[in-house]
Amino acid sequence: TIQDFAVFPCCCCVSVSVRQSSAVFCIARGNVPMKHNVSSAVTGTVGFLILLVLLFPLICTAALSVFSPVDLGFYYFHGNAIDSFKLVPDHFTLAQYAQALLYNTDYTRAFTNSVLYTTLTVLLAAITALPAAYALVFCRLRSRKIILVLLFAIMVLPIQAVEIPQWLMMRKWGLLGSDASIILTGVIEPFDVLLLTIFFSAVPRETLE
Repeated sequence: TIQDFAVFPCCCCVSVSVRQSSAVFCIARGNVPMKHNVSSAVTGTVGFLILLVLLFPLICTAALSVFSPVDLGFYYFHGNAIDSFKLVPDHFTLAQYAQALLYNTDYTRAFTNSVLYTTLTVLLAAITALPAAYALVFCRLRSRKIILVLLFAIMVLPIQAVEIPQWLMMRKWGLLGSDASIILTGVIEPFDVLLLTIFFSAVPRETLE
C-alpha cells in the first residue's frame, strides 16, 4: 500500500542510524569487541544499500519529471535508453508540473486527495502501530509469540478476504462513501506493527535507560 512504501524507507533510515549511533557509543566506552564493530559496519552498509535500491525508482521519477520533451525523446525514446541513461537534464523545465497542477483540474483534485489520504493514513497508522510494537518488544507479554503468529497469518490473507468485513463495518458506522472510510481501512495494518517491532528490537535497552 502507499502508506507502507512511505513508512518503510523512513524506518530503515532511523533503524540504521540508531544502530550505528549505538555502536559508536559502545565503542567509545570500550564495551564492544572488534568483531562486533565489523558486523555493525557491514549491517549498516547493507541497510543503506537496500535503502538506495528502494529509493532509486523515486529518484528516477523525480529526475525525469523535470526533463524537457526534447530531452526525453532524445535520451529515452530514440536509440538505446540504457546507453543514454542520465538523471540530469540538458534543459531543466517545470512545464509538466504547471500543466498538471494549474491547468488540469482533474489531476489536481486526484493529487490533492492522494496526498491528504496518504498523510492522514500514515500518521494514524504510526499512532496505532507504535504502542503495539513497543508493547510487543519491551513488555513481558505471555502471549507475545501468539500475537506475532497471528500478525503474520493476517498478512498472508489476500486483501479480498477482508474487503467484505471492512465494507460491513463502514456501513454499520455510517461511513460508506466518505473520506474517513478510505483512511480508516488503511490505518490498522499488521505490516506496520511487525516493521516497528523489528525496529524496536534493534534498539539497545541502554539507549532507553
